[in-house]
Amino acid sequence: MNFKTLIISSLFAFVCFNFVQAQQPSTKVREKFETYRDSLKQVTYNYTFPVFGQGAYNKGFDIPYPVGIMGNFMFMEQGITVDNLQLGLDTRLINIGLTPVNFIQFGNNVNTSYTVNVRPDVWVFPFLNVYGIFGYGHSRT
Repeated sequence: MNFKTLIISSLFAFVCFNFVQAQQPSTKVREKFETYRDSLKQVTYNYTFPVFGQGAYNKGFDIPYPVGIMGNFMFMEQGITVDNLQLGLDTRLINIGLTPVNFIQFGNNVNTSYTVNVRPDVWVFPFLNVYGIFGYGHSRT
């Protein structure tokens, strides 16, 4: 990477990332949300997780439920077309180029696939979500 490209990339990154803001970047809250934020400060947090959850509510932050689970199922059936089949052989001693093979015929081919995924999660801290993805898939052609 030459010096000119480095300078242009740095300027581009500075301009793009200069406008990025995080959640609650300042202490100013719109007036219509002030009542909601004040009500959060009065909440008694009864869950073990996330750790420091009561502190987040005391500061006016709304946090999600401490544990969750997501399930996903997908089923797919798709036809397969095999055409323009060619065979060839390339070794040290012999080289047979690709040759069309029209005498091999394929019938109606269908691929059937399904997958099941589960994602359990737990909020360890108000800013840290730990989760695992477990799944199974099967495909048949």
